[in-house]
Amino acid sequence: MSIRRYLLFFIAFDIFVLTYSYFQDRNFLISSQVGFLASLLVTLSSYFGYKRMVEHKIAIGDIPKEERDELDKIDDKFELYDEDESDKELDFKEVVAMEKAKIKGVKQSAINLKRSFFAVISPFRLLSYLFLIASFLYLNTHHLLDIFGFLVGISVVSFVSLIVGFFDKP
Repeated sequence: MSIRRYLLFFIAFDIFVLTYSYFQDRNFLISSQVGFLASLLVTLSSYFGYKRMVEHKIAIGDIPKEERDELDKIDDKFELYDEDESDKELDFKEVVAMEKAKIKGVKQSAINLKRSFFAVISPFRLLSYLFLIASFLYLNTHHLLDIFGFLVGISVVSFVSLIVGFFDKP
């Protein structure tokens, strides 16, 4: 599903929150809309940061393109049956070597963290989190914060993503 379609669902559910806000006080309306905008900015900045990182990794060859034919995709959709693995029994030394290789996975995790660090610490993402914190503090210091409204506004993006992801079957 495209990002535009997600945005339409976000806005549609936000209209529902706006309708509910009509029956609440002004602070609920302001808090819910500021929370919604901050949450939407955080989500979009995370999405575009990771999208850019994955596209870059594909371009330099860190992520190989899928080389499965159409029949294999249909027969083994979740890649449960790998042709390279066999059911042969392993001796003790091979098992120990495999387990040592798994332990070295911590080093690999550190390397992966280093590679994805710039997607995590992208300027747009940092600014969106800064906006979230600053908007909360601003609303609180000017006595406009309705904590329930702010939480409702923040939860709109997460709730819509969960619902759309649940019903959107590939």
